[in-house]
Amino acid sequence: AVVSTQSTGQRRVRGFAIMSNRKPATSAMFWQQLNLEDSLLNELVTKEDTTLDRVLEESDIIQECKTKNEKLLEFLSRMENMHQLINYIISEPQDDSDEKTKFL
Repeated sequence: AVVSTQSTGQRRVRGFAIMSNRKPATSAMFWQQLNLEDSLLNELVTKEDTTLDRVLEESDIIQECKTKNEKLLEFLSRMENMHQLINYIISEPQDDSDEKTKFL
């Protein structure tokens, strides 16, 4: 049962007060508040000799994309990297490729 109290701006749900004027926090907001600017991926993508394969090997790449890491997204959006990503999608791996390359 939800009971609204307009004078205090709160709702009560089964005895718990919930502030109605607060927006729910998203995972991106959580990670941004931790200020993880000095991630390994940031260091990698700012180096001139970093390859796309090296960046894709990082375990936290998906989380960094979800948090909209600007440096990483700029790196992935470079024309040569976009071509290589599309090539990975549309091409079958070679038979003699190692397991990591096959499932990259």
